[in-house]
Amino acid sequence: MTRHPTARRVHRPDASGDDAFVANVLETSVWAREHARGLLIGGAVVAAIALVAAFYVSNRRSREERATTELTPIRALVQAGQTQQVIPRLEAFLGSYGGTQPATEARLMLGQQYLTSGQAQKAIETVAPIGDDFDDPEAVNAASLQAAAYEAIKEPHRAEEVLLRVGEAAPYLYQKHDALDNVGRLRMARADAAGAAEIYQRLLDATPDNNPARQVWQFRLAEARAAQLAKQGS
Repeated sequence: MTRHPTARRVHRPDASGDDAFVANVLETSVWAREHARGLLIGGAVVAAIALVAAFYVSNRRSREERATTELTPIRALVQAGQTQQVIPRLEAFLGSYGGTQPATEARLMLGQQYLTSGQAQKAIETVAPIGDDFDDPEAVNAASLQAAAYEAIKEPHRAEEVLLRVGEAAPYLYQKHDALDNVGRLRMARADAAGAAEIYQRLLDATPDNNPARQVWQFRLAEARAAQLAKQGS
């Protein structure tokens, strides 16, 4: 009997999804055996990095907590006015915890203690690391302290530069007012009545009509202009 022409052809179905999965597993297992050493080393490295990171975070948190605890009795000494005891305590604190969050407060306290005790240059250097990002209220306080220290060492122009930056970039109106008011005072002290008048006019322009401070700026502006006229007439 004659065979059908297509009988000799055997059609095998494609591998099923399960067969493909098994094949992939086998291939993966072969690859894993070939690269077992590398996988072990890589896993060990990842585990070591994770352990180091966990230790770092835990250690940093513990250090922050210790810094907060140790600063508490120093605050009490500051409030009691114990300058001679406070300065070495704060210096030691910053030596141990200089990179922590409480260090900013400690720098401000130490800077103020230096300024009070006649060490204005040390005050400037101590608060300098706080920076001038005035979104941080501590930075505004540090700048104000620096300005006072510059004034103490007879460098009013540098004090004015710092105060003008605060008057321009401080986040709150009262901070700007305080800074610019001090600029006006410094200019009047060195007989720059015209410069002082410029500052008080600027303050007046920036103060809402219902703000009681306007009366202060009006008075000081009139005073500065009177001094300016007297200087021109002499």
